[in-house]
Amino acid sequence: MVKFFQQALLKSGVILGLLLIALCNADTIGREDQLVDREEQQHAKSDDENGVVFRLSQQRKGHAPTLWGWHYVGNRNNQPVDNIKPLPLPDVHYWEAAQGWTGLRNAKEAYAELEKIRPELQEHPFVRSAWLDALILDDEWAKARDTATRLTDEFPEEPGFLLHLAYATRRAEGGGMEQALKILNGALKKFPKEWMIPYNMACYLCQLERLDEAKLRLADALKIGGKGIRAAALGDEDLMPLWSWIKNREQ
Repeated sequence: MVKFFQQALLKSGVILGLLLIALCNADTIGREDQLVDREEQQHAKSDDENGVVFRLSQQRKGHAPTLWGWHYVGNRNNQPVDNIKPLPLPDVHYWEAAQGWTGLRNAKEAYAELEKIRPELQEHPFVRSAWLDALILDDEWAKARDTATRLTDEFPEEPGFLLHLAYATRRAEGGGMEQALKILNGALKKFPKEWMIPYNMACYLCQLERLDEAKLRLADALKIGGKGIRAAALGDEDLMPLWSWIKNREQ
């Protein structure tokens, strides 16, 4: 049963794991929507840069409820991730609780839960991923970049970690927009069917006022992601310079 819930959380990106497990016999989908909608009202103005995962989820586009969580981008199987041995009891409960607190945007409580996990399990990929989520939430950009780099090296077929790495690199000292774009450009070559990569690149390029390049990347994202991505782009302030161009494109 523990393994089932871990796999479900990983595949769907649902980070309110603790709440879902506690309510597994109730109308969990409806309750999760209520929680997500409440978070949208409270935090709609946060995550204003590269927050596409956060914004799309609030619009119920099928992505994780926030930027955080073990990212599973697209509809493919990742064998290296799928084959990881599940966390044992009781540590899995601490991991689930940490994911829940991160989903509720409370890094302090997420840290507290992760610290309860036994020392010999702190290097488990699930645990390190949860630490990465909390570090990003807490604006610990240097630590987040280091953690994302390790996970990317260990799981080169997981595009979500590259997105995390670009996000942290953009804000870490010594990083910046150009370095983040370089990471995403490499990710795009490796994962050409992941719409979130060119979408985020378009956001960065808009901020750098490189609008012709941004159009090309956004066009790729729209082609891959479909109509839902177009609607999201028209509500994304990072892409505001392209709104007229988006509206004039054929749907």
